[in-house]
Amino acid sequence: MNAETPDRGKPGNTRVEPNDDMLGAQELPTGSGSPASRVVCPAREEISSLQSVVWEAYLGQRRWFACKHQQRSAVQLAVYARADVAGFAFAEFEVLLPHEAERYFLPLSVVPDLSDVPESHPEQAIARLDRHDHAAGGLLVDAFAVPEFSWGLLAMLKDHTVLETPDAGEIVFRPTDRLDTLDLGERELSCIRWLSAEQSNSSLVIDEKVVLKLVRRVVGGTHPEAEMTRYLTAHGYTHAGPLVGEVVRVDTEGAPHTLCILQGFIPNEGDAWSLSLAHMRQAVEDARRDDEVVDRNCPEALQSRMDAYCQLSANIGRRLGELHAVLASPTEEEAFSPQTATDEDVASWTSGTVELIRSALDILGSRLDTLNDADRALARSLLERRTAVLDHVRAVSPVGVAPLCFRIHGDLHLGQVLIADGDAYLIDFEGEPGRTLEERRKKASPLRDIAGMLRSLRYASATVGAEFAGHGERLDEDVSEILENFYVHAEAAFLSAYHDALAIAQLNVAGDEQTFSVLLRLFMLEKAAYEIRYEVANRPEWIGVPLRGLSELVDQSLAKP
Repeated sequence: MNAETPDRGKPGNTRVEPNDDMLGAQELPTGSGSPASRVVCPAREEISSLQSVVWEAYLGQRRWFACKHQQRSAVQLAVYARADVAGFAFAEFEVLLPHEAERYFLPLSVVPDLSDVPESHPEQAIARLDRHDHAAGGLLVDAFAVPEFSWGLLAMLKDHTVLETPDAGEIVFRPTDRLDTLDLGERELSCIRWLSAEQSNSSLVIDEKVVLKLVRRVVGGTHPEAEMTRYLTAHGYTHAGPLVGEVVRVDTEGAPHTLCILQGFIPNEGDAWSLSLAHMRQAVEDARRDDEVVDRNCPEALQSRMDAYCQLSANIGRRLGELHAVLASPTEEEAFSPQTATDEDVASWTSGTVELIRSALDILGSRLDTLNDADRALARSLLERRTAVLDHVRAVSPVGVAPLCFRIHGDLHLGQVLIADGDAYLIDFEGEPGRTLEERRKKASPLRDIAGMLRSLRYASATVGAEFAGHGERLDEDVSEILENFYVHAEAAFLSAYHDALAIAQLNVAGDEQTFSVLLRLFMLEKAAYEIRYEVANRPEWIGVPLRGLSELVDQSLAKP
């Protein structure tokens, strides 16, 4: 496909209005004609003239913009490439911060008016323009909200398109064989479903067959999600969405910068987090009579709910074990070749956990007055045992055990698991967004994934407990007992199924049972300490969940040799 096409987006006189005035744009008449003339590509000069508006009206307000609270010195258009066949421009904006610069991917289109933007995404309109190619002007919008963008991207992927940029390398469309097997529907708005949960990326579903993810923050290096899903697909792992393709800007020095990832969509009943909450909520409701007591004469109803929850947990454990078996298999691909952890590696894990616990305890000590009575008592107990806890973590660090390290999921929790036909499918293999690409691609102990899932199970039970709290001491105690039983049995089901999967694969990830237990406890302590820091910074009202988790883990650790 020829990257050089006529400049259909050449601006006339451009008038810019901030996004706050976008409601007036609803009065603009809808453009007529073919989709190709309805959605057009903005010119580079046009976008450059809007840099401050793009920041004030849009970029700085997005959840995926990571540095909202830092003062920026400038915003500038850093990369531009036309995709006239689909009516949009690839644009990367560089945001200059006090100590660094960050780049963000923002594909842009011009549409006649706000009626061309889905009702669910009116905020994607950035500025109103006066243009010669739309009699009433037009709107500059995030192309993510325009159906033509998704369909155009697929067409360019099928054609193995390469778009040249003036000075930032080329944008390369890399399909996999999976793309040719998809029977996609007509290019209609109804075939595009935007996912509402905007996180560090933006995602939509095309014709219920393909998930398109825009990687908003652009950094150089191999993206772990595309790399992982490609590897898993090639090695027969069927409980993750297969890679359909990716769009990568390769700079002038050959470094890749991933912009889009396309994966097979997994039709599902929901994620494991939502279904876990539903199981436990219903169990409490089944057992509750009025708002005062829990009916203890309904063991069958409780057991049925618990069995369903344990089956869900077991399915997750089984599929995680199978995932680890694939990733632990010998391979000539250096990025995926498993390795044995050294004593230095184990010492590094231990010191990292010690530092996180120390930091969490410092935070608790500085915030005692903000905690409720129960949480304050737990925090004081931990602070009183500070030296004993840190010394114990150092002392139990295993030596000479040589556990396996390989590529792992890296950010596993119940929200990263889809349930389909009663089975579990793992998604979002990009790792923790706060880490660098290099850190996310490092080989690690698989017990980190296990620790993440077990802590997520604990968060689920705590969430339901909080919903039913405050109806009297008796009810609170009974609800807590039910939820604790759910957690204990779900944890056991998860671990049992995980170990069964490893046994089938004849895989030993930690040496012996004792080493497995010690390392898992280490990573769960690390996770709970991290959660305390996270909740203080983002959701201080939730600090009680990781605080209780850290306290329980400390009690268990000090009680064992």
